[in-house]
Amino acid sequence: MALKLNVLSDKKGSNPGGVCQLSGFSGQPLNGYFKYCVASQLPKSYPFRIENQPIYEVMASLFANKFGIRTPKNFVVEGQGLVFEGINAQKHVGRKNYFFSNLQPNPQTEIIDDRLGNLAGLDSIYLDALLIGDYNRRQNQVYQDGHSSYVDVGCLRFACANEGILKDEAKGLELKFNKDIKKELYQLDRLNVSISGNGDSVNVRDFFDSIPNVEIPYMTERGKIVRPLNQVISRDETEAIQGYLFQSFLNARKKFRDAQLLK
Repeated sequence: MALKLNVLSDKKGSNPGGVCQLSGFSGQPLNGYFKYCVASQLPKSYPFRIENQPIYEVMASLFANKFGIRTPKNFVVEGQGLVFEGINAQKHVGRKNYFFSNLQPNPQTEIIDDRLGNLAGLDSIYLDALLIGDYNRRQNQVYQDGHSSYVDVGCLRFACANEGILKDEAKGLELKFNKDIKKELYQLDRLNVSISGNGDSVNVRDFFDSIPNVEIPYMTERGKIVRPLNQVISRDETEAIQGYLFQSFLNARKKFRDAQLLK
């Protein structure tokens, strides 16, 4: 049995995709939202790849969850063997990976809920440190079960998709690999950040070291599976992600301290 993606709307945001229903796996069909990337404006020296942008997007959500930020469940859907149906279905065919956010009880309802205001408070400190952008745009926000949440929490700024184009929006930061920062990593050793809404904390060095083994969820005909990040993107991509986050967390120390979020 092949996975089927039934497209139920035109795009809901800047990137190609839309509201959809995913079926063809062991379990009930899932209603949600999908999107993907089609081009890049990144310099040739950057290792980030168009086809891997959905992986970066899922990873952003996992990073946010690590620090206590609520997001809908989402995962990567591989394009090989995926059957498209519905509105303008064929124009979406041919991508290696798609981002899917499991969001709506009724896939034909609007993503944006009028009860939701802009994100405020401490969430922004975590999301800025994680270099997650666009989180306070209304098209990326929903209201579920009495809580604010996100359609997709936002893209990683150094590999952000807008209008389907991969761009670097991590202003003031440089592309760095492990060889460029290895002598400075000790600065993360004692950086312990409180988890949002929780008495526990995350050691940022441990978080940094765990990135290559982050488990990326995929939906397949057999149901959901996970694959380690270092098996689905290149080493250069992984190290570049670490390099950006290293710089960002060092820059964010004062904000965390002023908000009394360091332990």
